[in-house]
Amino acid sequence: MSNNIRQGNSLVANDYFDLFAEKAEIESLRPFDWPLEFEQTLKSGGFDAVVGNPPYVTGQFMPDEQIEYLKKHYESAFGKFDLYMVFLEKAVKLTNKTGMVGFIIPNKFMFTKSGQGLRAFLATKQISEIVDFGDSGVFEGVTNYPCIIIIGATTAPEFIYRACHSKPEFELHRVEVSRKKLGPAPWTFSQRDEAEVLDKLRQASHQKLEDVIQRFSTGVQTGADKIFLPDRETVSARKLEKEFLRKCLRGRNVKRYAVMWDGHYIVWPYDRSGEILSEDQVKKAHHIFERLSGEKSKLASRVWFDKSARELSGEWFGLMYREPDENFEKLQIISPCLADRTQFALNENGFRFVTGTAGVLGLIPIDNSRENCLYLLAVLNSAVTEFFIKKTSPKFAGGFYKFTAPYLKPLPLPPLDMNSKEGKAMFTKIVKMADTMLLMLHKLSKAKTESQRKIILGTIRATGRRIDDVVFDAFDLTEGDIKVLLRGVNEVQAHHPDTKAEAAAAGIAGNTPGLA
Repeated sequence: MSNNIRQGNSLVANDYFDLFAEKAEIESLRPFDWPLEFEQTLKSGGFDAVVGNPPYVTGQFMPDEQIEYLKKHYESAFGKFDLYMVFLEKAVKLTNKTGMVGFIIPNKFMFTKSGQGLRAFLATKQISEIVDFGDSGVFEGVTNYPCIIIIGATTAPEFIYRACHSKPEFELHRVEVSRKKLGPAPWTFSQRDEAEVLDKLRQASHQKLEDVIQRFSTGVQTGADKIFLPDRETVSARKLEKEFLRKCLRGRNVKRYAVMWDGHYIVWPYDRSGEILSEDQVKKAHHIFERLSGEKSKLASRVWFDKSARELSGEWFGLMYREPDENFEKLQIISPCLADRTQFALNENGFRFVTGTAGVLGLIPIDNSRENCLYLLAVLNSAVTEFFIKKTSPKFAGGFYKFTAPYLKPLPLPPLDMNSKEGKAMFTKIVKMADTMLLMLHKLSKAKTESQRKIILGTIRATGRRIDDVVFDAFDLTEGDIKVLLRGVNEVQAHHPDTKAEAAAAGIAGNTPGLA
């Protein structure tokens, strides 16, 4: 047995040194030549079985030379790849024609941009089964989204995708997937009836969301939120100068049809034209400069994509990234980047917002008239959009999904013919109902009695259902289609007694004093 246990860097061979390094580095790199170490096994075609639980870390922490080497030798080393992707490719290459590979790896290779190379590689291999544990957790004490992938020993044109909870025996559903459907594009494996509804939505639509959006806005990256995002109490207590502050939102502040500003500001060291102020100009705001200069070493050492704050902004106190001022001032639609349901709202007050997983995404329509923004707002908050995202986005802990540009761009829009009376009437009807939602939410924030709140919440629920019905009609969905769609929307909330509309209204109503 001891003869079969070998150690070394299993992804790198000695040809590495022909390209990049000096021989003196061999001991630290420890390249491993499989044809030399397992000569007889590989001469006979490879291993019968390879199993593994590879490291779940990004390759970007490796030296540049090693990243370049891996990209030259592995199809899966694409973009900002993770090491487990390369390990899986290596394992497949090491097996013989009748051999099998079994790995437990993160499921995100199926949908992220960095997984494109691995998806393209696996599309030509004999996948026999994928067991996806989603957000249910497998490794205790760690937030992860693992899946088991089995490759080899099958000639069937389909493979089995199983969604499971925590253990393989706790199966939620399974789908037979044709290998012909696999490729470098993201993989989504919906149940057959849900896949049929998705196809119907795509085929009925004449436009995707990306066709009508001028800019998917990513807001601001500070690199030091605790310093740059003071709350109202801090602003008041430390007398921070308001002319150097802007109201700022995070993902938690954006609800369905409502912005709930919680009193956070962002330090904004820029002039009206968007140019960064000089240090002498910022010093005029004595209290803000005192706050920034007290953390100068930390702010000056910020790095984003290998560039310092000064390189990115021109000053040590500048923001690491920000959209132009005009992109915040335009009427736009915003959403949390991560949410458990559709939570789109209008940004009518020039709020700045942070980017990132806990941040906000902005959508600036090509036609950003109020009427068109209200129409899109209603469509984006509809059950159709929620269904589409929940069936095409990865699922995160707590039943959250990604509401970011890559997942929203392909959203099919209702096929309205604006040259017809029927199309114009449907558009106008949706706009009016969206306006009603905003009006009712404003009234809800002013309601003084529980009786008033109940009446208003009833109107909110009814209006939400009416919007859904109009959007269903626009896509010509049957009762059966709608039943499948609503099941897909509500399956993560199945253990709650409330309906989706009631849950949404409760979420809005819970913080009405913060409505902006």
